[in-house]
Amino acid sequence: MYKVLIVEDDQVILEAVADYLKGFGYQVFPAQNFEDVLADFVAVEPQLVLLDLKLPRYGGFHWCREIRKISTVPILFITSAADNMTAVTAMSMGADDLIAKPLLKRSHRGSFYDLNCITLSAPPSPRYRFHPGAQGLAPG
Repeated sequence: MYKVLIVEDDQVILEAVADYLKGFGYQVFPAQNFEDVLADFVAVEPQLVLLDLKLPRYGGFHWCREIRKISTVPILFITSAADNMTAVTAMSMGADDLIAKPLLKRSHRGSFYDLNCITLSAPPSPRYRFHPGAQGLAPG
């Protein structure tokens, strides 16, 4: 089962996205500590990160850079600030894509249907490798 770390401080959006992903069989882990999202990332070992841009203490750009230092796991920003400059900045920080809020509009459903493709086509993390026949990534 694929693990998704959701780093979102808006409880309503967090619950909506978590419920939606669980409906497709994803194992969802909300970030527990906005002071140290990297600790949650290391503990969960997700195959995908959904990362809000505006967070308490440090913003999403900061956590994207920190995750990129140790992993190539796909990172999708979820933000209400989905202008071109935000998208360019997100990609330059290492994000794989940017999804505009509200997430659960009909037009965004395809983004969630394709998570398996995103997960499986991502380059393996230095700490993990994809093993054919296994579910997701396993220790290399």
